[in-house]
Amino acid sequence: MKWLEILRTACEAKGRKAVAADLGVPVGSLNAALAPNGNPEQQKALPKRVLDVLGGGAVQCPVLGEIESNVCGRHKSFAAKLGNRAPSNPNTLRLVTQCRRCLSGA
Repeated sequence: MKWLEILRTACEAKGRKAVAADLGVPVGSLNAALAPNGNPEQQKALPKRVLDVLGGGAVQCPVLGEIESNVCGRHKSFAAKLGNRAPSNPNTLRLVTQCRRCLSGA
């Protein structure tokens, strides 16, 4: 399923305001992407965000194995929020280290 179809389905089920809150984007961004005369491809980060948060199938995580892409997205967001700080839990440290590699494209 493409990101725009996933977004439309989520908006129909939950409403645009709730989906925008889940994605952490303004409702206006969703309105622009979903507008009949709009160009959803103008949205740079929205496709990746939709797939990360709302799901787009399973992905292979080097630490957790096969997980849903929305779970992966939550772990990546957590790793990005930590910045340069390192968690004290060794399992979390291993996960965050791999997420950072994935975020950087390494």
